[in-house]
Amino acid sequence: MSDHMPDFPAVLSTFLEHAEVQAGLRSGQEAFQDGLFDQDHEHAWTEQDIIQFVDSELSGEQYRREQRIDQALGSPTLSSLHRLGFVISSLSQTLAAQAQ
Repeated sequence: MSDHMPDFPAVLSTFLEHAEVQAGLRSGQEAFQDGLFDQDHEHAWTEQDIIQFVDSELSGEQYRREQRIDQALGSPTLSSLHRLGFVISSLSQTLAAQAQ
């Protein structure tokens, strides 16, 4: 393992510029604007709430469930990078709305 630490801002920037992540970020924004997360504004999120949300949304079980649903509906399966972008977008918008 290298002793050199990667330039984290550059790595994060590259990650956020990835096409699949960008698509997920847009999907999360659209879902938020459509009111999909309105119920999440009713309480202040604790650190435990955030951990539980991320864990449930990004779990392997959830990903496989969505793959099966997409397959049954004949829809294309979204990548894990798309899903990650969606979760980041959803969480950041929910927390920003609560901060106002």
